[in-house]
Amino acid sequence: MAESPVPVRKQFVCECGREYIRKEHLQRHKATHGRPSFTCSACDRSFTRLKATPIYARLSSILANHNSFSDLLRRHSKIHGAVVPDSRKEPACDACHASKIKCDGGSRCSLCRKRDIECTYQRANLARRVIDANPDVVFDLSGGNFSANQAPSTTTTSNHGPPRRTNSAAARSVRATSQGSSASDASPPPMFTPPTNVSPLEASWNERTRAGTRVIAHAMGVLRDGGESDALSNPSPKMKEWLDDCFQSYFGQFHETWPILHAPQFDDPVESVPLAASIAIIGAWRQVTDPGALQMIFAIHQILMQYLFAQLTRFTFDASQPWPLAVYQAGLLNAIFAFEIGKWSFIPRGRMLHVAVATILRQTNMFNSESAIHHQRRHYPSNYMPWIYEKHESWKRLAMSTLKLDRDIALLYNQSAFIHNEELNLQLASSFGMWNAHGLHILYRRVPREMSQRQDYRISQLMNMTDANLSFPLLAEDVELVLLGAANHVWTYRRQCSAAAATAAPAPADLAGQRIHIMMQLELCKHQLNRMYGVQSFPKNHAAELEVMLAAYYGREEEETSPVLLAEAMRRFSQATFNAAMLHSVLELHMCADVQQLVDVTSGLYEGDELYTEMMLRKQARIAEWVVSIDGRSAVIRALTILRLYEEHIAAAGAGAGAGNDSLRCRSKSIDPIAHIGLLAASVVARAWVEGALQGGCICGAAVPALEIGGLPGLPDDGPAFSSWKATGGRLQYNGVALCGCNLMSWRDRFARGLPEGGWGQRMDRNWPLL
Repeated sequence: MAESPVPVRKQFVCECGREYIRKEHLQRHKATHGRPSFTCSACDRSFTRLKATPIYARLSSILANHNSFSDLLRRHSKIHGAVVPDSRKEPACDACHASKIKCDGGSRCSLCRKRDIECTYQRANLARRVIDANPDVVFDLSGGNFSANQAPSTTTTSNHGPPRRTNSAAARSVRATSQGSSASDASPPPMFTPPTNVSPLEASWNERTRAGTRVIAHAMGVLRDGGESDALSNPSPKMKEWLDDCFQSYFGQFHETWPILHAPQFDDPVESVPLAASIAIIGAWRQVTDPGALQMIFAIHQILMQYLFAQLTRFTFDASQPWPLAVYQAGLLNAIFAFEIGKWSFIPRGRMLHVAVATILRQTNMFNSESAIHHQRRHYPSNYMPWIYEKHESWKRLAMSTLKLDRDIALLYNQSAFIHNEELNLQLASSFGMWNAHGLHILYRRVPREMSQRQDYRISQLMNMTDANLSFPLLAEDVELVLLGAANHVWTYRRQCSAAAATAAPAPADLAGQRIHIMMQLELCKHQLNRMYGVQSFPKNHAAELEVMLAAYYGREEEETSPVLLAEAMRRFSQATFNAAMLHSVLELHMCADVQQLVDVTSGLYEGDELYTEMMLRKQARIAEWVVSIDGRSAVIRALTILRLYEEHIAAAGAGAGAGNDSLRCRSKSIDPIAHIGLLAASVVARAWVEGALQGGCICGAAVPALEIGGLPGLPDDGPAFSSWKATGGRLQYNGVALCGCNLMSWRDRFARGLPEGGWGQRMDRNWPLL
């Protein structure tokens, strides 16, 4: 017969009657007498034990007990399927996390102070955890780091309890200050106020975007941790509805400016989480009006950039594997998105991502047609022409958009380009209409209208072309390629001119030859663009040419059934012509002016700094000579031409869209960033000319030669009136309004009106500060 077990005597007894075998268990129990209990809202069980945390953390939890959870209740709540906040209230900064030591938090932790480094919170898993754990928190990334700021108080409903009020002070700021702030800064985090007077459609977009970005954040977290997620490829009904709307928004004017993706392919679910997430946030960004929803989009964008940069920099070339096109496309889309947003902290990171993509395309020899053909035959063997067409065109479109972004960033920062003209040994891409034919019956219907002679020419040939002896008419995108090629030559020419002026040395012998080559390219493009403006302005006089051009800009519409086919094609044709005309004017402006030198002097960035006094005096002397020269007068003509092109295009595009501020905001998000680059450069030149040549005085009524910029649409020809005014100077006016010292601020407002809020507007404030 087995002996009964001897009962264990519990010798440690609490005053409340509870008995324990071990003394430390009793001490832990006694400590709970002074703490609040934590009750499960589903089964009314009570828990008191807190996770072992420092005393100040426990005190904070007790003071904010409406938002506190014991570690036992946290585990217990998962039985009921409830979602509770993350127990890790004090995430470590990047430096402490890398060193695997405890972080004491604050605006700058002790380790970062000791090392004299920036205290940052940039890990993607932190952003995912914060987003998942704090659905009522918005994310401020204006300083480049993840920082959580509590949204205005909202009423939330638990799964198993009555509605409860969430206090805005309860959520702790993960990052109290942005980059550049000091530990002494004690200002509270900014509060985002929902926009007033929003339409029901805008309110729906804002709310659904908040929810959708949380799903994307979770999916990216799973992906980063090595798992797989079908949250975007097999979404819930509400998530699918939001994704469909985002995709539709993306494949509007953003896709028309950056036609990287094959739109018909995206009628089906997208398997790649980073690519689907990139399309979704870009599409949502074009529609949302709520600052909180925008910050959520920017948070996802930062997570995507970090993830994709890590993927691209770990790249190793393996010819036995197909090119991971979805990763390249997602990387380039996020680089473009950072550039479109225009924030100071976003563009440098986007530039790094863009360089990573361009480097891989160069390393895999994707810029070469022969390499693309070999790759297709090895990894996608087929005789099915639509399949082969889609593969080759996807690679060409990726390379062309990489080139376009490269030139745009170089023009914005007045830097050299990363990609050389001669590298792009690819055949010309097909027309927009062929690339966006939805359905095989539409594709085969458009094939006969396609100009097959385009396949005989390479992109590098067009980029260095100086005459138009071609067997096919140039499209606006072709003219843009010529201008993108000329941008490299313009930068080299301007640097050599500036270097010669700074050292008083004779100009290089080949400088005149460079100028002739560039001017031949620009003159060719001006002729082609003015021809396109003439076709658009007088369609009855160019019926045959208009038909060919419109066929190249058909989109999703079906020729036989769509009532808006011709109107949409004409809109795309007009948009593409405007983009190329703006690029042409920007390059002509840079040929006449050193924009970076003007920014250095007129922005006042170096005022009061003795280290730069001598340099600034030299630059001011050169600018004083420049403003009264032929180049200075030519530059200010180009500056007002840029403003005229923009205002005329916006007036035509917005004729049926209303003239309110909201519609203007949406149109500024839809326009090619080259327009923003042009307006920034033009404003600097216009201000420098007025303050230098006119000394800020008024010449509105003076008896001086006058030149009117307004007139026929398109780019102005340098006729006798222009040549005479460049030689003598005088009054420059646009539609009867003179560019003058008495109305200089009103001109500033006109330039600034074309820039989106945020980063682009901040650049205007830096280049032309408001006193």
